Amino acid sequence: MPVSHHEYLFYSLCLRFGVPVISVRQDYKQDIKQTGQLVKNFDFICHTKNKIYLIDVKGFSKLVGDSKVTIHDINSLLTLEKIYGRNAKALFVYVWVDGKVAVDKDIFTQKFRIKAIEVSKFKKIARQQKGWKGWFYRCDKNKLKNIWEFFPQFKSG
Repeated sequence: MPVSHHEYLFYSLCLRFGVPVISVRQDYKQDIKQTGQLVKNFDFICHTKNKIYLIDVKGFSKLVGDSKVTIHDINSLLTLEKIYGRNAKALFVYVWVDGKVAVDKDIFTQKFRIKAIEVSKFKKIARQQKGWKGWFYRCDKNKLKNIWEFFPQFKSG
């Protein structure tokens, strides 16, 4: 099940708008024999008619493309994308919530945005964030797409 309020919001939206979604056990690291590496699990599997999306939700306070994306996140998702096959696409989904989430209110009445980028595209344009000892990567916010470009149900809802 979702761990953070960003993941909960994304999961709830998928359910509300009829996007098929499966929550994945995130704390589990898969030992992929083909690559000989331990890969990080993603947060959700969603699918449309023609695609399987492997989703890693990233939350943040400002819509700037900043989040804690590591090179291990990137490489793990790209490895799993290959294993799932040609119809699979790995996505970083950015959930931005304006202010703090009020747990006593309906989450859908609160202001939020959801954008996404394919991990393969993120890897090509990512740059290291300043600070954080060079561990984390970011991309420009203008490279992020609206979530409904991947899941049209979100726009019709």
